Formats: sequence, structure tokens, C-alpha cells
Amino acid sequence: MSPAALHTDPAEVQRLLQWGQEVNAMHAAVAISCAALVTAARVLLLQKWPAFAEASQRSNSLVMPKLSALDLAWLAALPGISEELLFRGALIPSLYPDWRGVVVSGVGFGLLHNSGGRNLAFAGWASLVGMLYGAAFVYTGDILVPMVSHSLANLGAGFLWRQSQEL
Repeated sequence: MSPAALHTDPAEVQRLLQWGQEVNAMHAAVAISCAALVTAARVLLLQKWPAFAEASQRSNSLVMPKLSALDLAWLAALPGISEELLFRGALIPSLYPDWRGVVVSGVGFGLLHNSGGRNLAFAGWASLVGMLYGAAFVYTGDILVPMVSHSLANLGAGFLWRQSQEL
């Protein structure tokens, strides 16, 4: 679908397709802040929302127990890169390069996270997180920002889960 068909600004679409052109301290700060926010919210939700905690435990226990630290880093980075390329890097510019694309990509991201032992609580969480990553992408115009943020948040979640299993 073209930007004209969706009545979006072609210049804004082009801006979002200029990936990694302007990496700077502000982009790094946005990426790290988003990862910290997602990680802090995850910790709170694990304590306060039983359905989310159960889904997280089921999903993590399928894959994580036998991973080395290096495996965990790969497991954190690969979806962070590939999912952001698809949901933010491809979907937002091709649909709407603004808040509408952020919402659509976030909801799609969440719906596809309702599998592998996860449930609607986890899908709702993933939708909101996907919208945060989408907003970071639209704000900075740099796909590396949500890729780094997503990967760091995954890494943090993995290490926190492993630590909780050792208690």
C-alpha cells in the first residue's frame, strides 16, 4: 500500500526509512530509557498481576532453563532485531508513519505474543510495549532505537527470570 492511498505524508515515510543515519546521544538515551521503563514495569507486573506472572513463567520455562549466558544474549538480541525490523521498521512506514502506525503495529505485535504458553494478559502487555517501541521509532526516526531497547529489555527480563529461579 502506498502512502498516498493511506493519505500519509510521503516525506515522513522517507524519514522513517533512513535507518541508522543519525545515531547520537539522544537516541541512545531514548533506547536505554525505554528498556529501563519496560524492565521496571515488567518487575512490577510480575508482582501485581498473577495472569501476567503465570504466562511469563510458562513461556520462560520452555526455553530458558538450559541457556548459557551467551545463549541468553542471542535469545535477547535476535527477536529484538527481527521483530523491530518487521513491526516498526516495515509496518509503521508502510501503513501510517505516525501514532496510527504505532497503534496498529503495537496491537499486531501483542496479538502475535499470545502463544508459547502466554495468554491475553501477556498479549496486552506486549501490545503496550510494542506501542512504546513504535513511539520511540517515530520520535527518533531511527530503527536502531527500538532494536536496542527491545534487545536490552529482553536481556534484562532473561537475567531477572534466571535470578528468580535461583532463589
